Amino acid sequence: MPISQNQARTRIGELIDKYRAMSALDKKQITEAGVVHQFIDPLLAALGWPIHDPARYKYELRTQAGHPDMTLIPEQSGTIFYLYQLPVPRLTAGNRFFGAIVPRAARLTCTSAAFADLWQAVMGEAWTPAAGVTDAVERQALRDELDALVAHLYGLTRADFAHILGGFPLVFPDDASGGGEEGGTAAGV
Repeated sequence: MPISQNQARTRIGELIDKYRAMSALDKKQITEAGVVHQFIDPLLAALGWPIHDPARYKYELRTQAGHPDMTLIPEQSGTIFYLYQLPVPRLTAGNRFFGAIVPRAARLTCTSAAFADLWQAVMGEAWTPAAGVTDAVERQALRDELDALVAHLYGLTRADFAHILGGFPLVFPDDASGGGEEGGTAAGV
C-alpha cells in the first residue's frame, strides 16, 4: 500500500533520529548488514520501494562485473516515471560536466581488474592498473573535485554547499582507527 509524502517524511526523520542517537562506538562497530537492515531497507520502504518483493529488490545479486550490495529492479512503468520527475541532471556525452565527471568517477571505481569491462565500456580504452586510483590522497582529491563539479552542476552557492556538507559527519576510513572526529562535519574541512 503506497504511503503518503508526510508518512515518508516522518519515517525518514525517524531514521535520521535513530542514526543520530547512535554512539560513536555503535557507528564504528555497525556491520554492512546492520546498515542495510537498520537504515537502507527502512529508507527504501519509506520511499515506497517493495523491499520484500524478490523480483524488485535483490541483495548481493551476482553479475559478471561482481555483486552489488543491492539491486533495485524497476517496473516498466511507475517507478521509472517518478524517477524521471526528480531534478536529477541527465548528462550525456558531449556535456562539459559529463566529460569532467565520468573519468574521475571511473578512476575512483575501477581500481582492479575486476572492473576492466566497466572501464572499457565507460572510457573506451583498455583498463590498466594505472587507470584506477588507490592512493588515499589522490582518491580524496578526486572526491573533492567530483563534489565541486556536482555543486556547480546543481548551481549551488558556496553557502548552499557548506550547508549540505555540514550535515555529514567526518569519517576517515583510511585512518588506522577507522574513526572520525566526534561532532565534526565535512563543512569544517
